[in-house]
Amino acid sequence: MVGVRTRRTVVLGLLGLALVAGCTPDRNHADAQVGQVTVVAKDFKVSATSDHWPVGDVRVVFHNLGPDTHELLMFAATDRAAALPLRPDGVTVDEDSARMHAVIDEKGTPAGASQTVTVHLAPGHYVILCNMSGHYMAGMRQDVTVG
Repeated sequence: MVGVRTRRTVVLGLLGLALVAGCTPDRNHADAQVGQVTVVAKDFKVSATSDHWPVGDVRVVFHNLGPDTHELLMFAATDRAAALPLRPDGVTVDEDSARMHAVIDEKGTPAGASQTVTVHLAPGHYVILCNMSGHYMAGMRQDVTVG
């Protein structure tokens, strides 16, 4: 649900910018200003094409190569080395913690499926992960720097 809302916000923001500039939206021009990163989940590892992402609008293409259902979550992080808060089960990240600020929340992508979401990123540190039961603790995490 967050991903859908994020895509609408980006589209409405781009339309607003075009109207303020006194021109009509140009799809090719708008697409040219959006960076793109690919994230792959496979065998309990999540990896992005780069750990340095551009500031601004970024199209994130998520491919789940299996073998299980995975999700793509992205949180703003205050410190790359800081441990994320865990739920009482001790194996999943507490997504509702006051320390967590969700940027991407794409849940339950089946093996073999892909999803695309466009987000607006400010400079800083972030972490991408899968939070299915035990997946984060098994190593499905990557730190990302934006900027």
